[in-house]
Amino acid sequence: MDTAIVHPVPIRMTPSKIHMQEMELKRTGS
Repeated sequence: MDTAIVHPVPIRMTPSKIHMQEMELKRTGS
């Protein structure tokens, strides 16, 4: 199973939007 390839963010999203979501995840994570 390639679970590592599965990403919560849609591939259609732009890299900038993905980066913004990753920053928010880090904010809520810490």
